[in-house]
Amino acid sequence: MHKFLLALHVLTAVFAIGPLVHAATTASRGIRGGNAEVTAASARTARIYGYASIVVVVLGLSLVRPK
Repeated sequence: MHKFLLALHVLTAVFAIGPLVHAATTASRGIRGGNAEVTAASARTARIYGYASIVVVVLGLSLVRPK
């Protein structure tokens, strides 16, 4: 069960944190370029993946075993 949770944690981290970083970079480009549509879409994407990153934290905490 531990290995399964670890694999799930790593996969979730890759597929949730990666797009979150990309959305933040795209938003900064939209702000510099003055493109409101790109900035709004990036903000929406960052919010969605921000919520998904909570799953990464929960899975990581589930891996901690008390001694």
